[in-house]
Amino acid sequence: MTPEELVVLQAVVDRVGAYQETAEDRVIVDELREGVVEAGIDVPDERLHLLAEAIEREGGPVRVDAQVP
Repeated sequence: MTPEELVVLQAVVDRVGAYQETAEDRVIVDELREGVVEAGIDVPDERLHLLAEAIEREGGPVRVDAQVP
């Protein structure tokens, strides 16, 4: 991902993580997917699942650059 795409992905993760603290993993993945589609960036499903798991584990937003690509 380009640095610009990482910034956009971080914004999506921050937004989804802020209101998905108690949501199930699949709901978080769906919200992340919707956010990246709206933002016009391509993020592999595997990465979205890793981010969703991290959001669930941490109870809110996480740093995208700290997660496995």
